[in-house]
Amino acid sequence: MRRACLAAIAALTFLAACETPPAQRGIEATRIAKLITDNGTSTVMGSARLPALLVEQAPTSGSAILLPASPLRLVDAEGAPIPDVASISTDAEGTFSLPNVPLGRSAVAEVVGLLGGRKVILHKYLRPTQSLTCAHADLATTLAADKLTSDHPLVTPDPGLEGAELFELIDPAKLLAVESRLREILENDPLERDACRQALAAGDTSALFDALVQRYPDLAALYQGSFERPDSSLGIRITAVGSNRATIPGADERVVMGVLNLKAEGLPPETVKVEYVLNGQKVAESAATPSWEAVLDTWDHPNGPYTLSTIAVASDGRREAAIRTYMLIRNALDLHCPLP
Repeated sequence: MRRACLAAIAALTFLAACETPPAQRGIEATRIAKLITDNGTSTVMGSARLPALLVEQAPTSGSAILLPASPLRLVDAEGAPIPDVASISTDAEGTFSLPNVPLGRSAVAEVVGLLGGRKVILHKYLRPTQSLTCAHADLATTLAADKLTSDHPLVTPDPGLEGAELFELIDPAKLLAVESRLREILENDPLERDACRQALAAGDTSALFDALVQRYPDLAALYQGSFERPDSSLGIRITAVGSNRATIPGADERVVMGVLNLKAEGLPPETVKVEYVLNGQKVAESAATPSWEAVLDTWDHPNGPYTLSTIAVASDGRREAAIRTYMLIRNALDLHCPLP
């Protein structure tokens, strides 16, 4: 009897080992390098901030003050608004996202705010050549942009640039080096507070830039080196936002951002279509493919927690809730445009 029982147990063990394990259900999300816009425009993201030392009773000399709820617009070299680009305001954290900015055209982002009850005008030169442009405006960017748009944009005369439209000949990448050098200088040699306040209120800090050049000759060489000669190649550079790959777990919230390529696994065999549902709202669907791929653009949804579900649709119209998982959308500015 005992031998028969052992044989039965062995047979059951063998049968269990031969059974096909159940299909693993889950959703895989890959952040893909997709252009945020495909219509020849850029989304300009950035922030507006100034050194706290420009405010009475500043907390510390190294801290920065944000400019929340401040009007922002895009202007040309003469200060006229760029056509067809909306005017917006910075948010409560002094950040902004400005869509539909034309590619390849030089412009200045202008932020008009209040700092300690005083008017300040910040500027940042930019020429979008990619779908996402970072444009953090601060005192350094304002000094550089105001010098460029002043009546005397060159520190010293340059015959190679005579008669050229200097505003269009700046290499934005080289200008970043000028702005970085200005930040280094200002960290150790702050501008006189009242003179800086008056210049910022007037929207022209070019005289302050000239004063710094007198004390730091390397700044002049760096600035003038940012101009491209007329015979230079002005190519358009497109860079991807980046990508990462990971499975979204069903138990814990996973932080996601950007544009996601979704893949569902372990669906019922009779499935002919899959619907992706985010917090009860259908956001994408996929017909029969090996991995049921679909795209979810998280930029279209506010930051916060979400439930992502799939509904498997059979050929006879039957619908079955197949997979449910959780995620946290966080399209934070610092993840895409880190501060300099």
